[in-house]
Amino acid sequence: MTLNSSGPISLGGSTTGQSINLEIGANATATVSLNSSTVRTLAGVTANNSAITMPTDFYGKSYTVSNVIVRYLVVAGGGGAVGAVGGGGGGGGVVVGNITISNSGNTTISVAVGTGGLGLRRNDGYCLGGIGANSTLTYSSTSIVALGGGGGGRCRSGTAGGSGGGSGGSGGGTFYAGASATQPSSTSGGYGSAGGANPGGLTSPGYPSGGGGGANSVGGNAISTSTSGAGGNGISITIAGTTQSYGGGGGGGIVTGTAGAGGSGGGGAGTNYAICTPTNNGTVNTGGGGGGGGGAGGAGKGGTGGSGVVIIDYASATALFSTTGNVSTGNYVCGSTTRQWVKWTSGTGSANRI
Repeated sequence: MTLNSSGPISLGGSTTGQSINLEIGANATATVSLNSSTVRTLAGVTANNSAITMPTDFYGKSYTVSNVIVRYLVVAGGGGAVGAVGGGGGGGGVVVGNITISNSGNTTISVAVGTGGLGLRRNDGYCLGGIGANSTLTYSSTSIVALGGGGGGRCRSGTAGGSGGGSGGSGGGTFYAGASATQPSSTSGGYGSAGGANPGGLTSPGYPSGGGGGANSVGGNAISTSTSGAGGNGISITIAGTTQSYGGGGGGGIVTGTAGAGGSGGGGAGTNYAICTPTNNGTVNTGGGGGGGGGAGGAGKGGTGGSGVVIIDYASATALFSTTGNVSTGNYVCGSTTRQWVKWTSGTGSANRI
């Protein structure tokens, strides 16, 4: 589009050729000021403290949006664990990469953040921790999917991992009992590692279980009758100005002895007889798996998996997207470049290029 060469020019409004908002690709009612870098670029008046003259500086002007490279991080919900005595939940899948956005008008990035799988008390009907939900980022016809963490393996009366204890859930997959996850395509990921097991059916006195697989390493096997397996580690990512690990597996539960530690990346630790209020949940917004709960004979509850998160990050002195959903935004300086970030922590949302 191009603004009119004569007549009125307005910041907002729905009249093509007159509305600055429409020219820069924003909604007709979007809030914009003459001092914004986008508007100054359109007017051709970019020097600090220089005055813009309405409407003449805008006559005949058109705005071309340059390409922007957006880095994304998509983390799925971690898997839940089960008590008496369950393996740790698997860490949520982690996918990181870049997309290039070149469209100048209403280009939308849609996101959905996966919830963590439920931690469960042992009974005959629930011997498998809840599976974490996938997280997705969709742009144009491409969907980037991080797979939810697998639920912690069966309790000690089940067959998986032997009669002594359950196996850990896989990281980034819908499997349990030590199975590994897969990567369906080049744009889907979070193919985490296998959960640990209870080799040899280790039984009394601790009935130890294996740790859940992390996004970056396998869960640990139960070591002895007094030590259960640790959760696998997640992946360390630097984005939005911070470095953090995502998608750690939960530690295995145990009745008496040393419970497995949670993997780096928000995995919950295993517990020893966590009855009603377990502290072995995965960390929220890191996709960590829940730790297995202790307690023989039906006692103990497993930890709930941590929820996922979706983050985008791009180089710009000003925000280039309007956003919806449960979102937070900010910026930081990387070297001499200002970068913007957007983070969704639950539910669905979007980012629209302005």
